[in-house]
Amino acid sequence: DHGDLSPSQEAAMLAFVEGGKGFVPIHCASHAFRNSDAYTKLVGGRFLRHAAMTTFTPRVIDAQHPSMQGIKGFPIFDEPYVSDQLNPDNWVVMTRLEAGGYEPSAWVRKQGKGRVFYTALGHDQKAWDLAPYHALLAQGIKWAAGRIKDETPKVAVVDGKPAPLSPAESMKHMHLPEGMKAYLLRLGWSHGDQEIFTEDEAIRLFGLDGINKAPARLDLEKLGTVNAHFIREAANDRLFDLLIPFLRAEGDLDPSATDRIRTALPHMKDRGATLIELAAAFRFLRAARPLELAKNAKKALSEEGVDRLRKLSSELRNLATWTTASISETITTYCTATGLSMGQIGPPLRAALTGGLPAPDLAPVMDWLGREETLGRIDDQIQTGAG
Repeated sequence: DHGDLSPSQEAAMLAFVEGGKGFVPIHCASHAFRNSDAYTKLVGGRFLRHAAMTTFTPRVIDAQHPSMQGIKGFPIFDEPYVSDQLNPDNWVVMTRLEAGGYEPSAWVRKQGKGRVFYTALGHDQKAWDLAPYHALLAQGIKWAAGRIKDETPKVAVVDGKPAPLSPAESMKHMHLPEGMKAYLLRLGWSHGDQEIFTEDEAIRLFGLDGINKAPARLDLEKLGTVNAHFIREAANDRLFDLLIPFLRAEGDLDPSATDRIRTALPHMKDRGATLIELAAAFRFLRAARPLELAKNAKKALSEEGVDRLRKLSSELRNLATWTTASISETITTYCTATGLSMGQIGPPLRAALTGGLPAPDLAPVMDWLGREETLGRIDDQIQTGAG
């Protein structure tokens, strides 16, 4: 926390940034050099005050900005900074709740040919030790240093206003109607601490006294959270019908894959915040044999791993009934008899069944795939290993 910036130092700093370099002031850097208005404008604002340290969760409000790619909101024990003298050209990318409104936790701006990334977070070791905080700083530093291009899926601008998303880009953010309505309702209205409302609840509870005074900003992460709730609540048949276009966009949808997905859907509804994410979660059920193996799957299918699969396959073929419970019992019995742990048989079995694609627990996966497909995928890898 430095009180003064000399004229020569100020000129050198401005020349450095405006010449095309990056500047990443953090936390109390907004309280430094209080004699320099130019420094305040460069940072983008000036620290005003903070309450006692507390735990809060900043939220990403522009997940499409390059400095926020891969960043999500996270709980942090920190000083809740309030800033003033905010530069009107700041682009706020992260906020937190403050006195019924929102206070910026991070912003970006450009000055000359240079870039500035500022975050108010990061008072002490408790913040510095957080992996999400590391990720936030790393992404901000890379953006400020010009390591990340401003090639984002942002909408085009027409006459100074955002143009609608293209159909292809809109497909990346497909939400249930009830999820979108519930989110938009909460942008401008509140009722106590309740976050999610059904349409019937909203009609019954809505009143003008609940309209928010603070301006709202689009938060795709929060929209995803609300939509994920309604995906979990949706009737299975309706949700499957809504998924069909996105499943077909992934490739041909044959009757066998359709049946597997329909069977698995009630147990997989928590695997996506949008319809397109949920559709992608079923890739392991529709992968064509022989499966294309990811690098980690190839590693799991070592000679030892394939030998274990061969012996387990013999046990699975003797199953009288093919259910999640009977499959799970067979795997457990096999591990007990051979002295193996699930950590020794699980990786090669998962590799053979999914090729490395994300998937839930193995017993239900095998149940959904069915006896013939499960044993066929295992045999493919046994034969490859033997060859």
